[in-house]
Amino acid sequence: SQFESITLPDSIFEIRAGAFENSRLKNIRIPADTLLMGKNVFLNCSELQAVDVDKANICYKSIGGVLYDKTGSELICYPAGRKSHRFSVPEGVSRIGQAAFCRCTELYRVILPKTLMSIGSEAFASSGLKAVTVPENVENVEAFAFGGCTLLDSITFMNSAPDYDGYMLCYDETDSYHYNGTVYVPDEAQIEYTVFTVSFGYNIRPLSEKPVSGDVAGNGKLTAESLVMIARYLIGDYVLTEQQKILADTDLSGDVTVSDLMFLVMVLTGKANGE
Repeated sequence: SQFESITLPDSIFEIRAGAFENSRLKNIRIPADTLLMGKNVFLNCSELQAVDVDKANICYKSIGGVLYDKTGSELICYPAGRKSHRFSVPEGVSRIGQAAFCRCTELYRVILPKTLMSIGSEAFASSGLKAVTVPENVENVEAFAFGGCTLLDSITFMNSAPDYDGYMLCYDETDSYHYNGTVYVPDEAQIEYTVFTVSFGYNIRPLSEKPVSGDVAGNGKLTAESLVMIARYLIGDYVLTEQQKILADTDLSGDVTVSDLMFLVMVLTGKANGE
């Protein structure tokens, strides 16, 4: 478990469940002939930076060191050793696999695509998530998907007819932990989410009350005016209030940076998904 790198022979057909669990592995390349991978192959690999895949592999692929199935419809593993605070899951991904982001403690915000339909068990368990929006097309959120996310201040569900596991915010079925953050739901769907309030004590609030990320100008939406205010703040020509800083801090790192501004520019110009 102490090795940092390994070279897999081309003859490897299968990598079994938990094969590299708890190792100090930093980088790995999946050979062309590897057609089967078990669950949690890289679980607790806290130093893992990239999972690369031979381009000739017919079952898996890597995009920027993140592991997907060959079609790109399932995100299988995001390397837990990365220091980036924000990650945007590509459009076309329909499922976040089991434990895909588990224990990614430096990852504060994950922007999920509109194509997403399913979030697997423990997908974000014990990660550094501080806020997340579950898109409208997500039909299934499995148990413990967000379990142990102690920094998770808010979670937003866009689906008006949820069919989600009530234990999604718990660590396990015996967990007495009650999520103390805010759960935003569509205004017309508050009754549908009442079961979560009754059974798990979730604080359900209408989506209309949710602040808009980056809206430091208070327009109710992201505008060029807000971007100018943030830019002026970054060069020392404007003072943001503490609440405005929270709205401008898109990666939830605790600081407003040029990276936050560039991301908001991409959102405003339609080149990135703001949620």
